[in-house]
Amino acid sequence: MFPSLVDLHHKNGLDLGDTYKNDNACRTFVQAIGQSMKDDLVEKLKNTHFFSVMSDSSVDRSVKDQEMVYLTYVEDGKPVNQFVDIVSLEHAHSQGILDAILVGLSNVGLTEQDLTSRMVGFGCDGASVMMGVHNGVAAKPNQMCPLIVPIWCVAHRLELSALDSITSVPLLAELKETLTGVKHYSHSAKASRELHALGKVMGINVVKPGNIDGTRWLPHMSRALEGLVKNFKVTLVHFENHASDPHDREASALMKGRARAIHRSLTQYKMVMFIHLVLDILQELLSSACCFRGMD
Repeated sequence: MFPSLVDLHHKNGLDLGDTYKNDNACRTFVQAIGQSMKDDLVEKLKNTHFFSVMSDSSVDRSVKDQEMVYLTYVEDGKPVNQFVDIVSLEHAHSQGILDAILVGLSNVGLTEQDLTSRMVGFGCDGASVMMGVHNGVAAKPNQMCPLIVPIWCVAHRLELSALDSITSVPLLAELKETLTGVKHYSHSAKASRELHALGKVMGINVVKPGNIDGTRWLPHMSRALEGLVKNFKVTLVHFENHASDPHDREASALMKGRARAIHRSLTQYKMVMFIHLVLDILQELLSSACCFRGMD
């Protein structure tokens, strides 16, 4: 997009010339800006008495494990979360992850001596490779500095506890099955087109159904329920048409069976009440999770 941005400046009367109107110049500018930001961070860390490390891993488009490293420290009396680096993992075990974290920290001038004397906390998710008591990543810095406090992400623990607390509720399994069936609109262009056409006739602005499958259960479930509530009337009518119309030859027997099951579920008073109850609870939990993430 860089050449287009230069053209925009030209249209606004700013003469930048054509020397830097290319991707190579953009790469040079971005690298220079990045190096300047890193230099500023290094200087701030030199004047910081204590800091904590946060770390999480993900897989990039080339299916390689990458470790993201953050630092938390106090600046002008306020906590600051600062991105440090993304480091490729040589191995996904605890020592490999720790080595990647140390590489990321060394890139901003921090040494093992700094970890021993100035590091006071380590935050991560609850995976056993991270929080293992004896051989987890969080346990290894403790061998260098026993004062380090390992912290299992509070927002992550909140999501797990919320899920565990309602797993035993029979209606939840039925609700999940219903939401999975409604997700059909995200995979079928024909069904999505029919739903939007029906919504236009009914004067309802149809939103895309949410996906309940995801790493973070709370926001995925909440978005899926919000979409279901907004599309409730048009979804109910659409499934009722498929379930009750004997002349509908376009819908398969499987689709008609699914439509009958979902329509039967959504027309139960207790299910409608349960949907709104769960949505209210999830919104409160999400608000708490956002606060905890700010604290993390």
